[in-house]
Amino acid sequence: MTEHRTGKSLRNALALLLCLIAAAGVLSLSALADEQLPPETDGIGRYIIRSAENWETFAARVNDGETGLNAVMDADVILPAGAATVGTEEHPYAGEFNGNGHSLTFSLTADGYRFGLFRVVNGCKISNLHAEGAVSTSYRLAGGLVGEKTGSSSAYLERCRVSVVVSSTVEDDCAVGGIVGAITGSGSVYLTDCLFDGSLLSDTSTRAAGMVGFNYSASIYLRNCLFDPAQVSAGMLWKTFYRSEGYADTNNLFYVYTADGVSYQGSGRTNSTADEIAAQLGAAWSAADGRARPRLRVGELPGAPVYDESGRLVISNATEWDAFAYRVNHGETGLNAVLSTDVTLTADSLTVGDSSNRYAGSFSGDGHTLTVAYSGTGGNIAPFSNTGYDVSISDLTVAGSISSGGNYAGGLIGYLYGTANISRVRVSADLTFSGYSSGGLIGYSDSTTVIQDCLFDGSMTLTNNSNYGGFIG
Repeated sequence: MTEHRTGKSLRNALALLLCLIAAAGVLSLSALADEQLPPETDGIGRYIIRSAENWETFAARVNDGETGLNAVMDADVILPAGAATVGTEEHPYAGEFNGNGHSLTFSLTADGYRFGLFRVVNGCKISNLHAEGAVSTSYRLAGGLVGEKTGSSSAYLERCRVSVVVSSTVEDDCAVGGIVGAITGSGSVYLTDCLFDGSLLSDTSTRAAGMVGFNYSASIYLRNCLFDPAQVSAGMLWKTFYRSEGYADTNNLFYVYTADGVSYQGSGRTNSTADEIAAQLGAAWSAADGRARPRLRVGELPGAPVYDESGRLVISNATEWDAFAYRVNHGETGLNAVLSTDVTLTADSLTVGDSSNRYAGSFSGDGHTLTVAYSGTGGNIAPFSNTGYDVSISDLTVAGSISSGGNYAGGLIGYLYGTANISRVRVSADLTFSGYSSGGLIGYSDSTTVIQDCLFDGSMTLTNNSNYGGFIG
């Protein structure tokens, strides 16, 4: 009897041991799987879209009320037919969506007026996105990308390429737009460096527009845009860029399409080469496969931020510089930072500070060099575009090149608002300025600026002799 109990106890102990081993294996595999799962957000808090499932989650969160959700793509994504659209009348999208140079392909059929992939927006920014696919509608005011811009906040579409086929069965006036269907609110809409190279198709519709279907009363601003459609049905197109009862401000618009009955906006370039068109559109454009295209910014997604023992954000590469700029430009204006090595930026790297978020922290180059390649027609082009009260920049060398066609450009700071302390800074970059109030270090300063132990030994090429200075314009 004792031997029987002992044997049974051994078997029970062995069974228990095997269970524990199996459980430990399951836990280890589970932990390993968790470690290998990609993060849902990047280092600056943007929701990452890598798949159709991620898109559906993004759309659901916005449509349920998380309207300010910022997102970034990390892969080309093909959505299933009838995928969710983003934004509702109750919850219009108001965040920032960065395509990061990727394509988003979709096939949608409108179920009402003012329809698009981003169905209703207010105060959003959509950038660096290549939209492909199709939108079919039997309702007026559909758009290839955005259905309706509503509300009082401004919306921005920058470096967007829309290659969508928009098909309409509306009788007569369809008010379809290649990019935006309708602008119904009072907030301004800005389209910058955008291309429509999709198609506008119909056997029955008329009075479509190349980019904006109809603007009721808002202000719209179009800059450096191209209408180069793959196909347009005869009699469908009325305006090459927009229909508007509100204010419209345009500059540098080109079209590569002509037909009877079209009211042309912008300048025709039917006899120009792709290289010529891209050069005329500006630094954000290039030529590829015989056509002019906006250069969509592509960047690595930043990881978790690193801080030194003093609590300063550590910057060791171009991706971390962009993350620093992003955080400042979104309100963290007092963020202190330090370079941990020489950093080389790209032509698409961000600048620090804007007119609403002026940088007011302490930045130390720690003896390192920041090599830049900024170029553009706008104003305030500099590594630090806008700075505010009590900004401090020290121990930094700026090399590379800066080319500006606008005002308030500088080798270090564009527009300095308030007091500043600049010390032990060397600017050896090649500067080319054609606007006014530009300088070797600072484009414009409106208050007390203390400059100590600084050197400008770069080059400066000027095409306008109004308010230039070796240090301050």
